[in-house]
Amino acid sequence: MCLFFMVKGYMMNKILRYHQWLLFVLISVGIIMAHTMFAMPVELQFDPAVEGGTPHLTIKPIEEEPVLYLESYYLDNQDDTQTLEERVMVISDVQQYALPVREENEIIGIRVEHITDSGRELLREWRALYLQGKKVTDYKGSAKLKKPSDFEAYWNKTLSEISDIPMEPEITPVPEKDPQTGRLYRVRLKSYGNVPIIAWYYVPKELDILSEQMPERKFPAIQIMPGWGAEQPPMDRTGEGFITFSLNPRSHGPSKEFFETPVPHHLWNIENPGKYYYRKAYMDCIRGIDFLESRPEVDSHNIGVEGGSQGGAFALAT
Repeated sequence: MCLFFMVKGYMMNKILRYHQWLLFVLISVGIIMAHTMFAMPVELQFDPAVEGGTPHLTIKPIEEEPVLYLESYYLDNQDDTQTLEERVMVISDVQQYALPVREENEIIGIRVEHITDSGRELLREWRALYLQGKKVTDYKGSAKLKKPSDFEAYWNKTLSEISDIPMEPEITPVPEKDPQTGRLYRVRLKSYGNVPIIAWYYVPKELDILSEQMPERKFPAIQIMPGWGAEQPPMDRTGEGFITFSLNPRSHGPSKEFFETPVPHHLWNIENPGKYYYRKAYMDCIRGIDFLESRPEVDSHNIGVEGGSQGGAFALAT
């Protein structure tokens, strides 16, 4: 069973922009406040108003009367930002700022910068889908995004096809990259169409997965997938008690050795449902889950998936 620990980021294009922003907004609630490398002069809380109303920002001073620059905007048809309002605010107590909106269904955003003697420093930026007079949670997407009649049959057939392909895992230690809390292995798997893919497997130090001895206990695992065109490097969370499986679907990172699309892979065979890139790449992600579920050291009831940008789409699809 797969559980979503976290899906970070989003993909956007003109056709899918509202639908994907809805996913982004819903998934991002609760994790949007990322850590930064500097002390925050204010505490910021953004409410995307997914249950209706207007997105707004709550600002609470931490330092004495910090000065902020706020720029609110919307995205035009070319996904460029168009300023709606600029404001400079001296924050002496808790304040709420409602984002200005037009009589349009659109994506709106806000940038918050700290004004200091040395200039302006970006603190946070958020975007949200605004639907005039409606709940974002009720939005069903464009008619272009409705499931076709053969949707279930298409994916069931694809899943059946990969289940017939043996994984034939090849596991190689990479001791020179072992952290204090874990061990790293390079894993090669046979995936959809008998194409090999490469992944990196971090396990806690107490495990030697190449020995014949069964592990004394099982660990939760997270499969991590890359953004568009990027390589997914080894990600270690053994210190937090997680096994991590950093997967490179075909045409990414070291998996390019075995399969690289001749054109940008989001377009490769897009007109052919049977040969389209993401049909194969999604199955590479499923193959990674197959591997984790097969491992005696993995708690198969606690497997998570994660990714940024395209990796978020991989996570959702998986």
